[in-house]
Amino acid sequence: MILKDGKMYPTIAEAAKALGGVSAKTVREWIDKKILEDPPVFEHGIRTIAYFPPEYLAKAKERLREYRKSKGAAKRKV
Repeated sequence: MILKDGKMYPTIAEAAKALGGVSAKTVREWIDKKILEDPPVFEHGIRTIAYFPPEYLAKAKERLREYRKSKGAAKRKV
């Protein structure tokens, strides 16, 4: 968990578990491929830290459902 403005937020590793038990690397790949939106970030000294608030995770789960559904539809057409 990451403390920001007095509130605790999940890290990418915790978000990965919430998004189906995948790895943090997989979540990074989904973000890079624009399957998921970029998470919010904040500056902490010289570091930029991504955090995953509940509203981001809810939206990410929905986008993954839609993505997986569209991938399944594409496979059935072949």
